[in-house]
Amino acid sequence: MPTQRIIILFILCWCYFVLPAQNATKKEVVEQESLKLYYAEQWPELLHYGKAVIRSGVDYPFLRMRVGYAALMQGNYSESLKHYTHALHTDKKDATALYYTYLNQRYLENTFASRYYGSKMSASYKKMLKLKKYSISSAALLYSFKYPTLDIRHNAHYGSVSLLVNLGYRFSLQQVIGYFNQTISEPQFLYVTDNQNIVIKQKEYYAKLNFAASGAITFIGGYHYIKTPFNNYSYRNQLGFGGVKYVLPYVQIQGMIHLGTLSDTAYRQADLSITVYPKGNTDLYSISRAAYGNQFTLTQIAGIKLMKYTWIEGNVTLGKYKVLLDNEDLYLFNDIDTKTFKVGGTIYYLVAKKALVSINYIFENKQQYGGTVGTNFYQHSTTIGIQWNF
Repeated sequence: MPTQRIIILFILCWCYFVLPAQNATKKEVVEQESLKLYYAEQWPELLHYGKAVIRSGVDYPFLRMRVGYAALMQGNYSESLKHYTHALHTDKKDATALYYTYLNQRYLENTFASRYYGSKMSASYKKMLKLKKYSISSAALLYSFKYPTLDIRHNAHYGSVSLLVNLGYRFSLQQVIGYFNQTISEPQFLYVTDNQNIVIKQKEYYAKLNFAASGAITFIGGYHYIKTPFNNYSYRNQLGFGGVKYVLPYVQIQGMIHLGTLSDTAYRQADLSITVYPKGNTDLYSISRAAYGNQFTLTQIAGIKLMKYTWIEGNVTLGKYKVLLDNEDLYLFNDIDTKTFKVGGTIYYLVAKKALVSINYIFENKQQYGGTVGTNFYQHSTTIGIQWNF
C-alpha cells in the first residue's frame, strides 16, 4: 500500500508540475515562431503554421489574431473572420479583434453584421471609420424594359427608386416606390370591359426593416403594397413578410415566410436560401434558393469577379409557376401567364468605389393564359440600375 501511494503521489505531481511546463514551453515556441512569421510578412506560411498548431491544441487570442491577419492579407476574409470572432469570444471588448471583425464583415458585404460590431467599438474607432449611428446608407434607381413575343402582350415597363437608411447601429430601413405598366389583350377575361385593350398601371410601395440581433443573426420584416388597376377592376394587394438570416464565415443561411393577398386571393410562400463564398471573399459566390408558394421553384445564382471593380453573375430558375416573390419580397412576378423557365445574367461595375452600376438580361419561357401545350411564347427583359453608397 505505501508503494501504491508513492506512485499515485508521483503521478499527481508530474501532472501538476511537468505537463503545464511542457504546455507553457510549447506555447512559447509557437509565440516566437508565429511572431517571426508575422514580422517577416510571410502570410501563407503564418496561416498554414497557425492553423496546424491550433489543431494540435495550442490556442490563445494573440495567435488567433495573427492567423486572422495573415488570412486578411491574402484576401480570405471568411477565414480571417473565423479567427477574429474566436478571439472576441475570449475578450468581447478587445479593440483589435472588434476592428478586424468589423472590416471582414464589411468586405463580405454583411452590412448589418458589420454595423453590429461597429456599435461596440470606441468613439475614436468610429470616428476613424466615419461610422455614424444614424445615416443614409444608399440610394438606387432601376428601370426595366420587357419585350414579349406574343402579339396580345405589349411591351412592359418597370421602374423604382429606393432609399436605405440606418436607424441606429443595429436597425436599418429600406423603402422603395415602384411602378409597372403594360397593355395586354385577353379575350378570356369576359368580365373585363374592353378586354382587347387592358391597360395595367400598377403602383407599389415596399418597406423592409432589418435588426441585427447579434453578429451572426439578423431578423427581417416588412410590408409590400401593390395597387393594380386595369379597366373596370382595381386590386389592392398587400403582403407581409418576415425571416431570419444566420451568418457564418463562409456561409449565409436565410429563411423567409410571406403572407398576403394577391387579386383578392390569399397567398403564402416560404423560401430558404444558402449563400456560399468558397474563396472566403466576393470574388466567387453561389446563391441557392428554394421557394414554395402554389408551386415549387429552385433558383441558382453564381457570380465571379472578372477584374477589378467588375463582376459577372448568372442565374437560372427552374419550376412552373404563376406567382413568385423574389429578393426578400421586393420583386413580385404575378402576371397572368405561367412561367416555365427563366435564365439570365448581370454585369456589375463599381464606379469611384461609390456607385454600383448593373446591366441585366433575362430570358423567360411562358405559357399563354388558358393555353395548352404549344401556346408558349418568350419574353426578353433588360434592366439597368445604379446604386449610390454613401
